[in-house]
Amino acid sequence: MSRGRNAAIDNAVGDIVCFIDDDELVGVNWPGGLIDVMTRTGAALTGGPVDTTFALAPPSWVVDGGFFNRDNPRKTPWSTGYEPETSPSTLI
Repeated sequence: MSRGRNAAIDNAVGDIVCFIDDDELVGVNWPGGLIDVMTRTGAALTGGPVDTTFALAPPSWVVDGGFFNRDNPRKTPWSTGYEPETSPSTLI
């Protein structure tokens, strides 16, 4: 995936590059909310929240593992409380 995103950045003609995963649906203010945060804060990169929905009930091990529990991010030794993998909607 990084090769594709790097190629997109290399070939971009605008000032902002925005990525979203192919299995995501966006809200009505996307990417406006991300651009607003970037403009107000001067951030070089912003990301948006992810709300997981399933077409079919996931297996119990997925639920038990909390892999999609965005209210309680998985803690890792390098955890800052914000886990980048929970925010695939990214603006650079």
